[in-house]
Amino acid sequence: MEHNSKIPVLLVEDNPVNQRVAMMMLQKLGFQPDFAGNGQQALKMVKEKALLESSPYKVVFLDIFLPDIDGSEVCRRIRAELPLKEQPFIVALTADESQENLKHYIEDGMDAILIKPLKMSELQEVIDIFQKKNLILKAQSKEIDWRNAGEVLHLPTLQKWQEMLGGKEAFRNVVSIYIKDARLLFEGIERGVAEDNWKLVHRNAHTLKSTSANLGALGLASVLEEVELIAYENLTGDFPRSVTDLIRQARDCLNKVLQELETYIQ
Repeated sequence: MEHNSKIPVLLVEDNPVNQRVAMMMLQKLGFQPDFAGNGQQALKMVKEKALLESSPYKVVFLDIFLPDIDGSEVCRRIRAELPLKEQPFIVALTADESQENLKHYIEDGMDAILIKPLKMSELQEVIDIFQKKNLILKAQSKEIDWRNAGEVLHLPTLQKWQEMLGGKEAFRNVVSIYIKDARLLFEGIERGVAEDNWKLVHRNAHTLKSTSANLGALGLASVLEEVELIAYENLTGDFPRSVTDLIRQARDCLNKVLQELETYIQ
């Protein structure tokens, strides 16, 4: 497992006291985090680290309430503007414990949430989740280039998840949840396109892309990344682009993925 000191980490926090506390806690766990004091600076640092230095941040601790653009918008833009393989593990930092808002943070693309004031035990739990996920994704990236994935499912990824979850029964439960959620998310994508609701398309495409890539459905993830990008452009730009052909392609990919997953867990 990679030592914490070698993992590129970014802390995004505008409050000086919270900055100091979070920095000390991360350093105590062995990290050497970089720091950004607002959303624009964070976006600039994340993109430069990934695209110019070719050493993307692996973890971003992101305060929700920032002085310029809020953390949710920062997260959405990172998810839309960086390729899948350059995406960091994003942890929301917030004092807001409203279940509705916490749900929105996950829908915006956060991987985890930490409630302020930060607790060392909860910070360690989040790091443990990142490390486990990172081990699988690193192994997956060594074995196959997801952008050129010719197979519907990357079987070694499924096998690694099954081993990590402790057996086929636990893995079957996870896959069953994915199958149910995937159908609902794709229905949301199609509804968003029909209603010209690009925010809904973007959110659902991002979520389904991420979970599909994690399970080894790499071809589907590739198509959904294109859908997500076009949805973001249509949401923010002046020149709408059609996603009709991509949606049809994504639907075909999804049907094949669900069929193979159902066969795999039988």
